[in-house]
Amino acid sequence: MTITQPVATLAAAMLVLLGGVIVHAFQKSLERKEELHREFRARFHEYVLVAKKSEAHIVETKGDTENDVVAEYEAAFFSLRVMAPKSVVEALDRHRIALGHLHDEMDNVDSNFRSVIDEIGSSMSDLEIQVRHALKIGSTTAPYTPTRLED
Repeated sequence: MTITQPVATLAAAMLVLLGGVIVHAFQKSLERKEELHREFRARFHEYVLVAKKSEAHIVETKGDTENDVVAEYEAAFFSLRVMAPKSVVEALDRHRIALGHLHDEMDNVDSNFRSVIDEIGSSMSDLEIQVRHALKIGSTTAPYTPTRLED
């Protein structure tokens, strides 16, 4: 047995150990990314539910925004916004503006009400597309198709 054999064995063991450390770090990185995606999806889901609830509430109360529904919306909005990529933040902000237009139109429901509802739907569709793009899932080009209120 020469000195090179134990050195070669030690070098091989070190390479295996180093490879294991690298693979472990990579796996942890993937797990963390998936955990963040799960959290992002959960926050988006919560935002959609609360935004729809808020939209219905604004219409039902003719624009009353001094209540828990608005506070719940604000919490969901900022919870999603804080972890969203820029493209999603921009779409999220557009949706919030559209909800603000709904509130503004409640004093004069007959004027632009339909266009405001379409704006909310379109901005939510854009938000969904940006979220799908950020998560790299499904279609990123789903068009918004407005539904018409019956006359």
